[in-house]
Amino acid sequence: MKYPFDEKSSAMSGHPSLTATVADRQSNGVFSLVLAHWRDVALVFAAIVALSIVYLHIAERQYAASATLAPSDAELNILTGVSGMTDVGSLSLSRIGFGLGSGDTKFAELLQQLTSSATAQVLLGDDHVKAALYDTTWDTRSRTFHPPSGIIGQFKESLKTALGLPPWRAPTAADLQRYLSHNVVAREIGISELYSVTYAHKDPKFARYFLSRVLAVSDDYLRQQKLARARAYVDYLDRRLKLVTGLDQRQALLKLRSQQENFLMAASVNLPFSAAIDDPPVTPSRPTWPNLLIIAVIDIFFGGAVAAAVGLWLRPYEAFRRRVENALKIPRAIAPSGRLRATKSGE
Repeated sequence: MKYPFDEKSSAMSGHPSLTATVADRQSNGVFSLVLAHWRDVALVFAAIVALSIVYLHIAERQYAASATLAPSDAELNILTGVSGMTDVGSLSLSRIGFGLGSGDTKFAELLQQLTSSATAQVLLGDDHVKAALYDTTWDTRSRTFHPPSGIIGQFKESLKTALGLPPWRAPTAADLQRYLSHNVVAREIGISELYSVTYAHKDPKFARYFLSRVLAVSDDYLRQQKLARARAYVDYLDRRLKLVTGLDQRQALLKLRSQQENFLMAASVNLPFSAAIDDPPVTPSRPTWPNLLIIAVIDIFFGGAVAAAVGLWLRPYEAFRRRVENALKIPRAIAPSGRLRATKSGE
């Protein structure tokens, strides 16, 4: 049996199906409805644009400091016993999109160290960092933290108590580490071994200072860890050389000791150890947020969607209003007393 509105048969016969016809009518109905209430839609869209303009004026400016990092040079890698290239050459993990850094293990460790707890612990001892990040709770004179003061601070504490949240406490290294993980961002530049590290803050000078401190502290931490291990190796080899008398064994131990001495020499120089800083931290003169282009795109898509939704919402409201008006209308053929009004004097 062949149904008249069968979709498959309609498609084969060249006639539009019932589903397609209903969908077309619905889309046309929505479009015509929005056009019918174009004044309301335009008013809502203009209100959203006006709110965006107000936000552009009152939003806190953010300035992003950025630095470009590269793996250590080949000479330093040779001295420290690190090969700059892997067995697969240029097809290292970072070059095929895994984002794991280069073949230089020191460079990969540095990228991880940027947001580590050890880096946060050192930064928490910097008064300049505490004064900028915790300006409402850090007292520069007494160099101590204090609970938030003022009406807003007291209101927040009262709200925490009402919601059963823990009360205020002085920031710890774990809190600063969480801040680092959310605000210090390292991204690979293309398919190269270069990385861009960025940090944004309302004060452009502090953004540059803080990013410089994060890089320096992370690099120095790795340097000290490697130096301590190399010194321990040298001490062990020196003790072994006092006990070993065989010529071949002594030559092997002396070779290992020479490698560790090369490492100590290269790592003790007051230069970047884990990575080469191709571009030191710089801050542009214009803020990176609020971004006019991003807000304009949000206005076009989000504002347009909200305005169209308002137009669709007016459809049931308009129908309800018409039903109420029709119900309140009094027929002209009925007198106020409820009796039929004579249309002619003789009737």
